[in-house]
Amino acid sequence: MLEGSAGIVIKKLIINQFMIKKIIVKVLSLIGWIIVGGMHGLCWLVNKIYGVVGGFITALFVILFLIVSIGYKDVQQSIFLAVLESLNILVMIAGNTLEIVLELACDRLASNLVR
Repeated sequence: MLEGSAGIVIKKLIINQFMIKKIIVKVLSLIGWIIVGGMHGLCWLVNKIYGVVGGFITALFVILFLIVSIGYKDVQQSIFLAVLESLNILVMIAGNTLEIVLELACDRLASNLVR
């Protein structure tokens, strides 16, 4: 009878070990999903902040463009306006590039953490 009880106890221990491992895996998986969600949210927030800042910078360049175009009508003004417009275009290109890089980084981070 003692051997039978020992066998039952051993079976219960094995089942409990399996359940503990299963619980640990589920908890770690949940922690991983929380981290992925947090990182994705952080990347999304940085992306949106950069979009707003880029919008303000573009608006600033447009305002400067308008101020200068109202004031003077000479060759220096034309050169300045060309440089100003070029800087505006470069800021827009950099903003779009950074947005794409952030999206790809978030997706790559999420896929690596899920594995």
